[in-house]
Amino acid sequence: MVHPLPIIFFGDQYEYCQKDRVITIANAVAFKASEDTSKIIQELRDRMNWFFEYKITHPGIIDWEERSEHISILRAIMELISNEETGDIFESEDDEDDF
Repeated sequence: MVHPLPIIFFGDQYEYCQKDRVITIANAVAFKASEDTSKIIQELRDRMNWFFEYKITHPGIIDWEERSEHISILRAIMELISNEETGDIFESEDDEDDF
């Protein structure tokens, strides 16, 4: 069993369907989420991807003590994906009671 947030942050082909209020990853995994939650996740994914691209083109040591926006974004994502309590913000699409 895998927690949903690593899949959502690192999965390919992230999409949000407003009509169904569902986040899909690679057209294979789906999670119900509010529009606000999906916007936050999309923003964090975009910033994380930017940071990864930057680090690929500008390799070097990451100073985790630095107080920059990039380090704050990475820390927020690490906290989200390592915190088991955050799983409650998503519901599996398999939960038929919600449909």
